[in-house]
Amino acid sequence: MGNVKKTPLLALLCIILSVLTLIAMMPGTAYAQDDAEGNAPQAGQNETTGSPASRTWDYSKSKTATELAVDSSGNLTSEITLSLPSKEEKLDSDIVFVMDKSNCSAATAAKMEELLGKLDASLQHTQSRVNLALVAFDGKAHAIYPLTEFASDQIDAIKEKVTSGIPKTDKVSGTNMHAGLLAAKQLLDQDTSVSANRKYVITVTDGLTRLFNGSDGKVKDIYYRGQYSYGGFYGMIGEWSNFRFGNEAFNPPAGWTWQAYWKDVQNWVAKDGDKYVHDFETYGNDASGKVTDPASFAHLTDTGEDSASSHAMVVDRAVYEAYKAYESMVNSGYRCYAVDIGNSGFGKAFLDALNDLAGNSGTVDFDKITNAILYLVGAGSTVTDQIGYKEGDYNFDLVDPAKMTLSIDDAEGSIKTYDAEKIDENHYGFLPQSDGTYAYEAVYTPGDKKTGEQIKWTINVPVTNFQHVSLNYQVKLTNPKTKAGTYGQKDFNGDGIVDGTKTAVDPSRAIYTNTSAVLVPVDSAGKTGASEAFDKPSVSYTVDKSNPTDPDADKKDSGILLPKVIAKGKHTQVFTWTALKHVDGYFIYTNRCNVGKHVHTPKKVADYKASKARVYTRKHLKTHRCYKYYVVAYKIKNGRKVIVKKSLTVHSVCGNSNARFTNTKAVKVKKHAVTLKKGQTYKIKANVYKVKKNRALLNHRHASRLRCLSRNSRIAKVSYSTGKVKALKAGKTTIYVLGVNGVRDKVTVTVE
Repeated sequence: MGNVKKTPLLALLCIILSVLTLIAMMPGTAYAQDDAEGNAPQAGQNETTGSPASRTWDYSKSKTATELAVDSSGNLTSEITLSLPSKEEKLDSDIVFVMDKSNCSAATAAKMEELLGKLDASLQHTQSRVNLALVAFDGKAHAIYPLTEFASDQIDAIKEKVTSGIPKTDKVSGTNMHAGLLAAKQLLDQDTSVSANRKYVITVTDGLTRLFNGSDGKVKDIYYRGQYSYGGFYGMIGEWSNFRFGNEAFNPPAGWTWQAYWKDVQNWVAKDGDKYVHDFETYGNDASGKVTDPASFAHLTDTGEDSASSHAMVVDRAVYEAYKAYESMVNSGYRCYAVDIGNSGFGKAFLDALNDLAGNSGTVDFDKITNAILYLVGAGSTVTDQIGYKEGDYNFDLVDPAKMTLSIDDAEGSIKTYDAEKIDENHYGFLPQSDGTYAYEAVYTPGDKKTGEQIKWTINVPVTNFQHVSLNYQVKLTNPKTKAGTYGQKDFNGDGIVDGTKTAVDPSRAIYTNTSAVLVPVDSAGKTGASEAFDKPSVSYTVDKSNPTDPDADKKDSGILLPKVIAKGKHTQVFTWTALKHVDGYFIYTNRCNVGKHVHTPKKVADYKASKARVYTRKHLKTHRCYKYYVVAYKIKNGRKVIVKKSLTVHSVCGNSNARFTNTKAVKVKKHAVTLKKGQTYKIKANVYKVKKNRALLNHRHASRLRCLSRNSRIAKVSYSTGKVKALKAGKTTIYVLGVNGVRDKVTVTVE
């Protein structure tokens, strides 16, 4: 009768620290930066409950296009980026463990020292934050470890909290999963800096809950008086199991189903309301000595109008409230998992129902949860991208498959770019492995250059949830209109909304850079999941009315377009750029920098004639906010302004610094002049100086720390992100090295 002793979670500390160790270790190995050979890591269900509201998760992914620009051959081109996870997503995570009451032993904690050392070392390899909280529940919830960024100096605190569990002075009798889940949701709701789909709730329990919180926040109980309470008023779990199942082992009889039980519970709760609910603090586990008038004390019995056969007993109501709290977190977009550490039939059925509600198929254990937190997709996943085509309207072609690149966020917060290496005709590899294979491959199929043109991107290594992996390529519009007018609609991230507006994209007017892009995911166990479509970006261009032709229209533009933005005072930024010859003017684009999932597409704010001073001053900006700028040069051809060159984008903190970041003050290269022979390479080395020494530079979510451009790539080309120069033919050129805000230095390269 009454309380049943819970199974202790002696291994819980090991479980939590194992998960955290893997989380800390894996992001830094997405492209194996610690492996001298450049090897990427290799990839390593059963029944469902039929719960009424099962959830299917989407894979984080994005496809973006840049504004159409005219290349040196006069083609309208756009740069396309396929990203896993979504390029717009901030890769920080929150993890809350919700633990049934238990005490982990000090001996178990001592066994974790080796794992803790690995965790401490592995944290050096990721720019992503992992925030951790521990919530334990007995009769109420206890936030024994608040949501805190996981770091080496927190390891001892985590060990101590998990080992000691709920402080003795705070312990309350009973088991209240509902309270624990409410506390977890509150912690996650309060952290608005992390995306909902990167918030994890891991509930570790035997599923046998018997108390719940009322709308007033107080712990509640429902009391029963009958043959199983021996005349007393009890609100515990043993009486419930005996009444419902005829045993105290919490094992339902043959023929019992969760679906039928859950339907009854919902009906009972809707009918009863709070008629039989009492404050647990007042009456405790056994209300017998506190009930002065049994006739007026609302309680359940064996027979009659108040028979527990047609009403919710305390466990039924506790299960109902816990289920609804769990459902609320699932509906908020949180990733929820329930781990069964018990051995009862009912507990398993309840936790299976919670996992089904959250879209977790098969057995849920810590291996599965760890993989879900760590990996977005596993080896063998593919993306098939059909190049854009609409009969009688527009047609895009891939410019050059050999110029495809693959980029990965590196451990220092920059972006590491890999050039395509030819494997076979139209078959390319990226990031070579020591065994002669490639971590990523792309096969281009030209088809008829219309409906059959596609790129198939094959992923041969796991992609983690903590680094962006992107395939980048260029397409050209082969049949632009010649009649004056504006064609297409700008939706560069494919979210279905015209950029800079709240208006939905009209598919009949859109110019989609791809017909479709489809991910076929494979998980870490090698199981193929349902395919998912990427969003489709749309572009736009304008053909101006005919005007007299400029006599310089046929002269090729020359020079290099280098932008720079400098913060002046607290509210002003000054944007400048270098001049090009034989152009007629420049368009200036600017906006706030992207924040999390909020994309701020640059807007055209100025049109400068080529003869005008190249200085654009923007005032009345918000101090500490980050802004971005770029410039495009145009020529007037047949009366329309045709974009002939676009600069890279520069970023700046207004006021020169905020709570986290500061601007680049100067860039200084080690050598300002080098002489190379044809075919020889040279790695540019440079130092970056900050405006405010105790702040970090704007990170990779804005731009790479340093970016390199060659004035004449036919003489010497340079890797945009690594600064590796390769001499191609005799002559002299200049390599520019730019900071995030465009502050720069240069290297003169002479090729003999």
